[in-house]
Amino acid sequence: MKEFFNLSKQIQIRQLVRFVTITLGSSIFPFMAMYYTTYFGTLWTGFLMIVTSFAGLLGSLYGGICLMLLDGKRLLLMDLLERQSVGF
Repeated sequence: MKEFFNLSKQIQIRQLVRFVTITLGSSIFPFMAMYYTTYFGTLWTGFLMIVTSFAGLLGSLYGGICLMLLDGKRLLLMDLLERQSVGF
């Protein structure tokens, strides 16, 4: 925990926001599956969940490649602008 508080404030805030986002997403995702099952049916719900997970995997891989090729600070700025423009 000591190492966390030695980081800059921007990184601390970013990591806290990431933690809250992942926690809320993990708590909402199962209930979305139950809702989609009643609304779309089990086949389409399974398809939607697989597509969502696969898109997250591809996005993570793409982000890792971009991080290796670009400067970290520049990539964080691009990520922030993209999230604000898309609304996530």
